[in-house]
Amino acid sequence: MARDAKGSARILAVQQQLRKMEEAKLGELQRKLHDIKEEQVSLVSAMNDDGALQNLFLDTMAQRLKSLADHERRYEVLVARQAVAVRNEATKEKAADRLAKRRAQEEYAKELQKQLDGILETLAHPSDASLR
Repeated sequence: MARDAKGSARILAVQQQLRKMEEAKLGELQRKLHDIKEEQVSLVSAMNDDGALQNLFLDTMAQRLKSLADHERRYEVLVARQAVAVRNEATKEKAADRLAKRRAQEEYAKELQKQLDGILETLAHPSDASLR
């Protein structure tokens, strides 16, 4: 049973690492999405500024805004998918945690039973005459 408890603990550790990796990926995607939105805001702000050269780059700015909007949509989909992956890993981690706890409790109960059996055996068949 000791191997089962240790194996369950290792599985739990692996699940925790997998969840952390998925969370890191989600964080990176969210950061990129945030950067895209910030660039859109700064570009719109630049388009709204009154400047002599602004009219020369209006078409380029509009194309860039369209490109950023496409990127934003793609990243929103990726963030949603990654959030699902994080939830799935968290669910697997929780199941592994429950299994590890159950196996540790079973191992502890078996060890207690062995100790109790040893005590009962000693009391039932004393090998030393000085105990009487």
